[in-house]
Amino acid sequence: MRNLKDNFLAIGWAVKLAFNINAKLLIVWGTFSILLAVLPAVALNYNRQAVSIISNFISSGQGSFGDVLPSIMTLGVILTAIGLSRRINRDFLYLIMYDAYYFGFQEYMMDSVQEIELKTLMDKDYREQHYASIRRGGALTEFISFGISFISKLVGAVSLLFVAAQTSVLIFGAAVIYIAVIMVLNILTAGKFRWDNKEHNTAQRQADYYQQSSMSLGVAKELRVYDLGAETVSNWEKAYNEAEKYRKRSAKADGIVGFISGITFYIFMAGIMAYSIFQISYGIMTVDVYLMLYAMGQSISEMSSGLASGYRETETLYIH
Repeated sequence: MRNLKDNFLAIGWAVKLAFNINAKLLIVWGTFSILLAVLPAVALNYNRQAVSIISNFISSGQGSFGDVLPSIMTLGVILTAIGLSRRINRDFLYLIMYDAYYFGFQEYMMDSVQEIELKTLMDKDYREQHYASIRRGGALTEFISFGISFISKLVGAVSLLFVAAQTSVLIFGAAVIYIAVIMVLNILTAGKFRWDNKEHNTAQRQADYYQQSSMSLGVAKELRVYDLGAETVSNWEKAYNEAEKYRKRSAKADGIVGFISGITFYIFMAGIMAYSIFQISYGIMTVDVYLMLYAMGQSISEMSSGLASGYRETETLYIH
């Protein structure tokens, strides 16, 4: 894991640059995403109201359809908004912000180059770092779009925890532990999803060189004449394996994270169900609360998954 101070410096630099490029876009979509993130928590309360009214009508026969109609209609509007908000994901935000921040970053780089001394521009190491930065011109767009998504998921998770706290301290504690486990798991494995682009690109270029050159008729003839075939294949395999190790490490970590996250989710939901059944059996919990808790568990899982992946993707970006 990178130094915490360096992380905060990178985040501060990126946010400041994004505000300088287009502050309005950042504020509008950031606010809109956060407002949409609290809708699942709001929907839970209206769902509970509707079920409570219907349950009371079934048990006592008192009331009318008009009593539950406002809650059902409001819930329908909220659920429709939630369904539409699912389209506002990280990829959607990236497309929205691409023109402003990708080209804005390119303009920033062009202006920066004009202020660099000629002697520095002639330095080979500096040129390589500069070209690497240019190739990562989309990193600012990715960082901002992923960052907004992460913050909105965080707000959504907090709003769901607020609902859980109002319902049961035990459920609230279980939800906090579940979210904490998912986040710690992704924080500990974030480094597995990040690699040194310079090392990876060097290995990949070497692998491509040995592969493509050996398919040239002239080179193939020389390899056979000088008996260099085995050495060339060995060099190609070494470079290829070096390039592949990063992808294999990432795939392995992804599998482990998914497996542990899945088990943790089922344990969390099983705990909610067991607690709810126990409460219902003693007449402490009503059906409307049970259904709300079940839906809340699903929503917390979705928010936690988005929160964890948003952190992982944002933390693993290289912004220099």
